[in-house]
Amino acid sequence: MYLYTVSFYSLSVVLSLCVLSLTSALRVNEKHKASLQDILYYSLFKTENELLTELKAINSTCSMGSSGTRIIIWSLRRTLTGQTEFDFTTSSYDIRIPLDVLESTSEQYRRSELLTKPESYYSLRAYCSILYLKPRMQIVIRGQKVKTELISKSLAYIAKDYYKPNFVNRRIPITFGYNTKSKDQYGIMMYHKNRLIKPYERVGVQLKANIQGLGVIGVIECNFLEPTHNKQDFDNTDKYRKTINNLGVKLEDYWKEIRFKRDKEDPNSTVPVEDTMKRPDQNWVQCDTCLRWRKLPDGIDCRLLPEKWFCHMNPDPQFRSCMVEEEPEDSDDDQPSYQKTYKQQ
Repeated sequence: MYLYTVSFYSLSVVLSLCVLSLTSALRVNEKHKASLQDILYYSLFKTENELLTELKAINSTCSMGSSGTRIIIWSLRRTLTGQTEFDFTTSSYDIRIPLDVLESTSEQYRRSELLTKPESYYSLRAYCSILYLKPRMQIVIRGQKVKTELISKSLAYIAKDYYKPNFVNRRIPITFGYNTKSKDQYGIMMYHKNRLIKPYERVGVQLKANIQGLGVIGVIECNFLEPTHNKQDFDNTDKYRKTINNLGVKLEDYWKEIRFKRDKEDPNSTVPVEDTMKRPDQNWVQCDTCLRWRKLPDGIDCRLLPEKWFCHMNPDPQFRSCMVEEEPEDSDDDQPSYQKTYKQQ
């Protein structure tokens, strides 16, 4: 019998796990039968057939075969008005946090500030679309696949910089660029081992009450930092504080460099960079079959691509097959930091 006790501070949760053989019926090893009975007693599914149906549903939503994880939530807590704490009605294919719930749990934000928050702040679908630095899996929410995003390749005016802390024996790449969707969604996207920990973390000049750093996004994978137990923050250590300070300096460098280049190229322009119409420097799309990412030729608008895209649709014949590996990326060790010409004026 697989029984595990997981402790979260003072709360202990006992997990019942059992190994099943999926055929036309459930086949359970003798030593796992007690765990199966616990699952049928405490879960939403009261019979083996109901449980079998849910497990087989993984096959119908996964193009890569029968492997996967199915997450089911039920018996949700309700608010004083009788509504569930999650919003299932605004979108049939999403799970959202209602504004009134956000207000009650986010005392530091006023309602006007919550309205300008990135969609990933209250939408599970939007959050899952950027959950991984380089997505390698399919995520399906309420029957519809999540369109994942390569956040570091979806920006405009991309520049690569590096953080060189004395507690890491290599330099850490940082990708800077402008958000092409909304100038109001900006900050540092902080990942740890490919998973998003802190989205849109504003640093340096972005914390001031002006337009400095507006629209700028930075992307960094902080494997040298320690996430908190809930994967929503990093431990507030000296390493973390030094990283945040350094990111603030480098983000300001990038913002000044882009403005300097813009003024030099078009000195008569009165439109700020963040207000100009921008498209990503590169267009990338993920194959629904092999889940490999393919770079598309310039001029293609990814918003006009079909909901399901496959390698055989690629205009580039070299990468028109699922058997072909992804385009190799340049090693970060070989790339220099972008040139900060504004400092040379």
